[in-house]
Amino acid sequence: MRALASTLVLLAASCSSTTFTEPRFQLSPYVAVHRLTGDASAATPSSGGGPATSNAAQPLSSFGQGDRDQDLCYRFDVGDGFAGVRVDWYRLGIAGDPGNPLDDGYGAYVAGTEASMRAAMDEWRLGYVETIASKRTMLWERPLALHAGAGGVFASRDLSLTARRAGDGLVERSSFDGENVYAALRLGARWQGFALDAEYALCPDLAVAGDVDGWLHDLELRAAWALPYVDVTIFAGYRLATMEASTTDAGARRTADLQLDGWLLGVSVSF
Repeated sequence: MRALASTLVLLAASCSSTTFTEPRFQLSPYVAVHRLTGDASAATPSSGGGPATSNAAQPLSSFGQGDRDQDLCYRFDVGDGFAGVRVDWYRLGIAGDPGNPLDDGYGAYVAGTEASMRAAMDEWRLGYVETIASKRTMLWERPLALHAGAGGVFASRDLSLTARRAGDGLVERSSFDGENVYAALRLGARWQGFALDAEYALCPDLAVAGDVDGWLHDLELRAAWALPYVDVTIFAGYRLATMEASTTDAGARRTADLQLDGWLLGVSVSF
């Protein structure tokens, strides 16, 4: 991760003549009101030392997942307000409701078991986007600036799905971690104190290390308003991301095919 971070910083310093001429620093705490959907599977280890028994993937809704919960996340930007370097710490912790009977086994659980599941994730994203096109025009006799940018994102995740069986509390925990590289495209518009941004990042099955792989998608939309006379901006947005992961624990394969979506609400302080 250090090597990739250094590469992004050097790229930022060498590729742009204007992005960092008078850099703008922004710290943005925000609340993510999110949910996790998809499915997960856990093979059942053999008691006699033989191969594990595969089980069908179970929807997370069977474990009581699907409702939204909120977490406090943080973002730090350095650049010109559109392009530049971005560091994002995204946290997720969703305690599931009581589950429904499972259609198939899940690790030590047999079909018909009822269990709840807690999902937790720490995600670090380090990205750099450079402006590749800009256009200035007028809207209602006021200047309108349109921008397009491209770059890359490095993401590191630590995800756990912890199921707890009703009755005796037997725990089945699946842990996944991974590091992936994305290509990113960002579009933005600036008018008066208002800003609209859309960023789409695609990982074409490019895993650096860990359990997360496959074609991964990450879309974020954001609207912001800069308060007059102060260096404070309020913003609201929406994020939709996918994640596929698989690992082997004690000879038993565990998988997750997940989708994260959430509303974002926060403030940015410039300095």
